[in-house]
Amino acid sequence: MDFAISVRAIAKLAAPVAVARLGMLVMVMVDIAMTGHFGTADLAYYSLAQAVHMVCMLIGVGMLIGTAVLCAQAVGAGTHRDCGVIWRVSALHALILGSFFALLALAGRYFYHLLGY
Repeated sequence: MDFAISVRAIAKLAAPVAVARLGMLVMVMVDIAMTGHFGTADLAYYSLAQAVHMVCMLIGVGMLIGTAVLCAQAVGAGTHRDCGVIWRVSALHALILGSFFALLALAGRYFYHLLGY
């Protein structure tokens, strides 16, 4: 296989992942810019919450990234029907993780109140 063809194939696969990561970074930059207009204390509170949010988001992305790998393996093996099963199980995992992180976020207000914030 020619080198240029390989680079194009990898770039086609990597582009959606790069755009998704860029979207997350832009979202954080816009949040900081908007919050910064309110004051330094509000920006500090945002930073406290963002630190916890990033940990939860990275855990969630890390736990669900295997979905794409397993689907790619199923497509490569010619068992396209397995992709549906993989996606349904991943959606269930995402729902459970999202619910857990939502409860954690609700508890965060109480936790920060105990710390005096």
